[in-house]
Amino acid sequence: MFSQLLLNGIVLGSGYALISVGHTIIFGLMRVSNFAHGELYMLGAYLTYTFVNLLGLPFYAGLLLSLLGGALLGYLLNRFVFRYVRDDSTVNGLVTIGLSIFLTNIAQYLWGAAPRSIHNPFAGDTIFVLGAAVTPARFFIIFASAAAILLFHCLIKYTKIGKAFRATFQKREAAQLVGVDVEAIYSLSTILGTVMACLAGALLGLVYSLEPAMGMKAISVAWAVVVTGGAGNFVGAISVGYFIGIVESLGGGYISSAYKDAFPFLMVVIVLLVKPNGIFAKSGSRMNG
Repeated sequence: MFSQLLLNGIVLGSGYALISVGHTIIFGLMRVSNFAHGELYMLGAYLTYTFVNLLGLPFYAGLLLSLLGGALLGYLLNRFVFRYVRDDSTVNGLVTIGLSIFLTNIAQYLWGAAPRSIHNPFAGDTIFVLGAAVTPARFFIIFASAAAILLFHCLIKYTKIGKAFRATFQKREAAQLVGVDVEAIYSLSTILGTVMACLAGALLGLVYSLEPAMGMKAISVAWAVVVTGGAGNFVGAISVGYFIGIVESLGGGYISSAYKDAFPFLMVVIVLLVKPNGIFAKSGSRMNG
């Protein structure tokens, strides 16, 4: 039982890590309290559902189109929303709460309130690893999430764009003085954050049902990760994202599934009592890959 719950937690944590990294990009870099980030995750799932189930495209084509749609949405969000409110945390919080409600209702209007599921394209026998049943879809979720996180790490750590990201995070005015196009970095950060959220929705939609309100849980987890791991720290976002998924799975399996959503937030309370600034706050003073 333990091995199966652990595997389920890693699968869930893979999605949480992607959501949290995307949220950390936007909040950590621009200080935009994006309460609509969960709805970006929800839209990624529904876009994939539309391309794969309704239009009959192959899964990989549908996934790619969903990510392209997420990139376009991220660009539009920065161009028409975030750039006007990013310097006022109160205003951007209120605006993104309204955006969250708007996107949830749009999704319910377009796809209905009934639960949906993305067609699973991964045929093959279930394999058993240390007593845990691993389906091809779950293996793909774990692999794809890890690959996306690794690619993002390489982008931040080893490219000129990554250096511009880190410079903008540390001191926007100084970055501008040395020639960094800060507006382009902000636009790219919103695009990357949105794509990460959409990818999480597309992947977890293979094993979990889709519904318009699914973004509420996602943004709750994203904020829990930011608070627990330390604002702007990607190592914290990834580590805590996986950890929360495992805690939720083990808590639901061994204690009560009725309270599984509460266990991660109990962990947040405990962590903040010990380290109010987050577990990785010491290294979170700068953008880390």
